[in-house]
Amino acid sequence: MPMPCRSVSNIILKNIDTEAPGKSTLVQIKSQREMDKILIVGGSRGIGRSILDLVIDDNEVVNLSRNKPDMDHINLTHHSIDVTTDEIPLIEDVNKIVYCPGSINLKPIQSLNIDDFVHDFKVNVLGAVKVFKTYARKLKRQEN
Repeated sequence: MPMPCRSVSNIILKNIDTEAPGKSTLVQIKSQREMDKILIVGGSRGIGRSILDLVIDDNEVVNLSRNKPDMDHINLTHHSIDVTTDEIPLIEDVNKIVYCPGSINLKPIQSLNIDDFVHDFKVNVLGAVKVFKTYARKLKRQEN
């Protein structure tokens, strides 16, 4: 028998097996209010998209990225933003953050100019700082 956990409710469904009338089956489900609300920044491609795929079925997911992920799911909300230029929206009840935007210039060092480095720094560092500053107080007040 599966062990119950903090965010799972046990519900007994009667007669769901037509070949064995009268038997009860224990089914575990998560209710919407018990799901984690995960903010994924950069969930439309790459590592962010892989993480989105892993968590979407059991959690409410809010994706912030320039492009909408090429999927529709009842647990997914998308906001089109660029972390380097746009205001970070304050989403209520977020209790986990995953930051996945990334930029790297793979040109030879002689070909790079200062603007290339500034752009990568804005995406990789300053974007993360903006997101975490926006949510720091809310996350700190939570128990976990």
